[in-house]
Amino acid sequence: MVGVRTHRFSLGIALGLLAVLVIGSGAIAVTSSQNVLNMCVEKGGRLLRTSSKSGACHTDERRISFTGNTGPRGPAGPAGPRGLKGETGATGPAGTNGTNGTNGTNGTNGVSDYETVTSAETRLEPGEYGEAAATCPAGKVAIGGGYFVSNATEALYGARLLRSYPYASRGESSWTAAVHNDNATDYITFSAVATCATTAP
Repeated sequence: MVGVRTHRFSLGIALGLLAVLVIGSGAIAVTSSQNVLNMCVEKGGRLLRTSSKSGACHTDERRISFTGNTGPRGPAGPAGPRGLKGETGATGPAGTNGTNGTNGTNGTNGVSDYETVTSAETRLEPGEYGEAAATCPAGKVAIGGGYFVSNATEALYGARLLRSYPYASRGESSWTAAVHNDNATDYITFSAVATCATTAP
C-alpha cells in the first residue's frame, strides 16, 4: 500500500524544494489545487513524473503534498492601450415627410375705396395769404393731398405754397393747403385737394 505524507510549508519553501528535486532527478510530477503542491516520489527516493490527470501516483511511488499560505494580492496592472476607433455606423432610414399646414385666412385690405375730394375756391388778392381745406367723407382718411390754382395762367406764377399737410379733428380727416399770392396786380383763386381712402383699423 502506498503511504502518503503531508508536510506543511510556506509556498516559497515548497517551490525551493521543488527546484532542488527537479535539478537532482530531472523528473517531477506536480499537480496543484489552490495552494497545495503534490509530488510523486519513487519508493527508492528517485522522483518520477506521472501523466495521470487526476494527480494519482503510481503503485511504486508515494505522494508528498506541500500546503502553502495565500500570498498578498498583487498591485493592479497598468491600464491597457486605448482600443481602435470603431467604424461609422450605417445611415439610418429617412424620416417621413410632415403633413402640410393649413392655409391661413386672408388679411383685410389695408387701404381701399380711394376718392379725391376738392375744397371750395379761396380768392387771394395781390399780397394776401389764405388757407383751404378739403375734408374727406366720414369713415375715410386723407392719405395725400395738395392744391391747384383755378384762374388765369399768368396768376399761377404768383401763387406760393407755404404749407400742405393732413389734419384730423373730431373724427374728421382733411388736407390743408396754405398759399400766398405774390402777384403785384393779379388775384388768384385756389383749392385744396385731398386723396381719401378707407384704412384698416
